[in-house]
Amino acid sequence: MRTTAILTLLVGLGNVALGQPDPPNRGEWKTPQRALLFAWPSSGAAAATIRQEDVLDLLKRFDEFWGDGLDLQSWGWDFRFAPLSEGKFYLIVTEHCKSDDCGSSTALYCERNRCFSAGLPAPVDLKNGVVDVDGDGLAEIVGKECIDDCYGSPTLPRLPVYVYSIYKFVEGAGFVDYSAKAAGYYREHLLPKIEEARKGVEARVATFNQEHGDLFRERGLSFPPAGQMQQHKAATQYAYDDYLRRVQGEKDAGLENALHWMESEYTKYLGIDALARIPNQIADQKLTEAARSTDRRFAERAAGLLEFRSKLKARGMLK
Repeated sequence: MRTTAILTLLVGLGNVALGQPDPPNRGEWKTPQRALLFAWPSSGAAAATIRQEDVLDLLKRFDEFWGDGLDLQSWGWDFRFAPLSEGKFYLIVTEHCKSDDCGSSTALYCERNRCFSAGLPAPVDLKNGVVDVDGDGLAEIVGKECIDDCYGSPTLPRLPVYVYSIYKFVEGAGFVDYSAKAAGYYREHLLPKIEEARKGVEARVATFNQEHGDLFRERGLSFPPAGQMQQHKAATQYAYDDYLRRVQGEKDAGLENALHWMESEYTKYLGIDALARIPNQIADQKLTEAARSTDRRFAERAAGLLEFRSKLKARGMLK
């Protein structure tokens, strides 16, 4: 599958060079071109009998969903069934880059001659990220979006920084951000990962300097590059500010940080990404100014984020 072709949403934070996704939609019903090869499961035991080739056959029937077709060479994909609403098992399909840091997911439910599809704005760890966080017998989805060190370098281990979201499927509304209502789960299982990322880069720098510092100093070099450290520290703060806004309800959290990041070439994209999610008039003003920047790439990104922001407002997701 290709992220540009799949009906679901692109990852928004993973790479500032990528386009900004639309907010989650309510989903829609479609009719496959031919009948399914398998009976839709109504239990976990029945779902376990569904083969990957049967799922792939189903996806290929939705040519209008996938555009120019499946690209399994460039993109990895996986699936599982899970109970997302009362009495219904959904097929969750996630696609991801070979680095597993970008991609998107969708959930399908079929009955008789039609199928419902709802998008998720991030790839999902289908083994560990499909969890009943509130004990109601229905699964929630934990998505993660990479915002820094997504691809690493030839000489250093990757220490990616993620923003995490918990989604719940609601009939008639599609996937909704459930992070605030699942605050206990978030604090116990996801917030420590953000702190881990912050500590991880400090440990990596210390190890590198211990092993290679003398060689760098002999050559008049320093490690790590100041810009790289600045960006990584900003990214871990970005993830924490996002937690404060969406889980703790501190709607203006991170505003000052975002304005500060916009002053640096290394962090200005994180700055405008953060502003797009802060329901504050200053954020509107600064994004509008950024869209007039003489830096064309930066201006285009800001303009796209303004459009994204207006969609969030229209759908009541930014207030």
